[in-house]
Amino acid sequence: MISTIYIKLNRLNDRKAVQHFCDAMSTQGDWLNETVYRIDVNETQRLQFNLSLASFEEDMGSSVSAVVGFNQDQLMFIALEVAQRYSMGRIIDMDALLLLSVWHKDLSLIQTTQLLLNSVSSELIDTLKMYLLTGSNAILAAKHLYLHRNTFNYRLTKFVDKTRINVRNPHIAQFLSMYYVLIERI
Repeated sequence: MISTIYIKLNRLNDRKAVQHFCDAMSTQGDWLNETVYRIDVNETQRLQFNLSLASFEEDMGSSVSAVVGFNQDQLMFIALEVAQRYSMGRIIDMDALLLLSVWHKDLSLIQTTQLLLNSVSSELIDTLKMYLLTGSNAILAAKHLYLHRNTFNYRLTKFVDKTRINVRNPHIAQFLSMYYVLIERI
């Protein structure tokens, strides 16, 4: 399972140190602009990053904002802004960040997610919702939608291709489940 971590620097002179720190844990990442670095990590690297970040920041004498999510730059840039406001110096998962932002009455993450999902057909959204409601059980979700399993998988793959949000990753599925619960209550 691959997750994407976005890291936002507070100081430009930390750029080389952050890149070296990230490269030591994963395959090489990409600078998206002067202050944002993106890396893809497996679950072991994700845990290692989480455990090592505090000591790295202490050594560097500066803090960064880091969000574990998925390769969807538009949404993740908003997530980094939210993380910078409310969880500076910590690595945070998208589902926790979503809760934290709503707690602070900041709806920017919800609104950006909503804009992204509004571009998807209702058929694909229904497929996604059933997948989430069944605890990411594709066989059960297909059964509830009266679809053949292959048809269901085709639709779910189409959703992933259209949004670049891999809901088969349990961390991402948790974020989207949390999103749907929160928009019903807001």
